[in-house]
Amino acid sequence: MKGTEEHLENATAEEIVSIEKRFGKIELYRNYSSEDLPFIVRYTGGSTSSLVWLCENMQKARLVIGVLDKMNEFGVEDLADEFGEYESTPPMIPVQIATKGNELIASYLKLTLSDGMLSRCRERVADTVGVSKNTVSNYWNRTRWDGCVECGSEKTERKTLVIDRDEVELCECWECDTYKVMPEDAQLATHDEKKPESTKRRSNCVDELEPAIGVHDGDEFQLWCCVNCGFYTADKDRHDIGAVQ
Repeated sequence: MKGTEEHLENATAEEIVSIEKRFGKIELYRNYSSEDLPFIVRYTGGSTSSLVWLCENMQKARLVIGVLDKMNEFGVEDLADEFGEYESTPPMIPVQIATKGNELIASYLKLTLSDGMLSRCRERVADTVGVSKNTVSNYWNRTRWDGCVECGSEKTERKTLVIDRDEVELCECWECDTYKVMPEDAQLATHDEKKPESTKRRSNCVDELEPAIGVHDGDEFQLWCCVNCGFYTADKDRHDIGAVQ
């Protein structure tokens, strides 16, 4: 949902990454003041123009970043007024988005659907853009920013490790030489956070994550895992892994 500078100023927030653009800057924050909207994205263009978006998860934040990263940056002083929820049919698309084609338009529509239009989101966007629902999903996946949350670089590579009987997907950054488990570390998820019912943490989960080594093309990657629920992370120190209550 669209926010304001006041949301960011009044929040207890920590910057995760900053991405420099030609005419502006995109910043991603962890919002400790809200459990429902734990991430904030801000685009600043010049000295007077800014756009703040409040996100319920990292996946949404990465889509917001992707849209802002790929849009045309001309006329950014008008973007904050135009970028927001829509209920009209057809919706109004900011020129910064519309001039980049259907892929970005579909992603923008996903972000800006009003609460009353969230049901059948993919179908509504597909009808508006004039493509299939599968194509809409592909548009969203391609738009979503897949950069490194440590340095903001997009020089990353996906790798799949096999550890015992588990397949673990990593994203390695060639710029700052770090790697993250996907999607857990990329979404800054922790072992103690509530998971979907099928994988919800069980009472026999370990109190401390155990070390695990994954190998890809001869390179070793140090990870930590819970052997009972299958949670993996490359960043043990970030996690609160106290005893299960």
